[in-house]
Amino acid sequence: MTRDPNWLVLEPATVTPAGTAPSAPQTTQLIPDHVYLSSVRYRFPPGPMGCLGFYVANGPARILPLPQSQPWIVGDDEEETLAYGGQVGGPLNLVTANVGNYDHALLLTVTYYPISAFQASTATKPTRKVLIASEDLTPSFDYPAAEAVDFTVTQ
Repeated sequence: MTRDPNWLVLEPATVTPAGTAPSAPQTTQLIPDHVYLSSVRYRFPPGPMGCLGFYVANGPARILPLPQSQPWIVGDDEEETLAYGGQVGGPLNLVTANVGNYDHALLLTVTYYPISAFQASTATKPTRKVLIASEDLTPSFDYPAAEAVDFTVTQ
């Protein structure tokens, strides 16, 4: 299976200063535009010992972690991939807090698909197949693989 060249990967390394309270967190804009967000992979390097926390937001609204009853993801020397699989109206923000005595880094890999690239790739209509000597006489259409996902932009 080949990877669609329109999928983009963003790998920011963010440092959150010591003493950044959860009540006044640091917000870093990751992506300003509308995108289809596939996943966010995070890596806590060794050291934070539970003092560094983060969540991913669509504008001001938290979207990861799921379930949203867990307000922050905290960790030390661990990594995980959070699947999202949905549209983000932009901007996509990383919100971090650090209640420790030292600055701490968080490593991310964000995999997303620009909505504008999807709209451009589906601008042409599907082509009709011609069935010759087939048992199935139902007409069929060739659609781009990504069209199975609803990318309708709402405003």
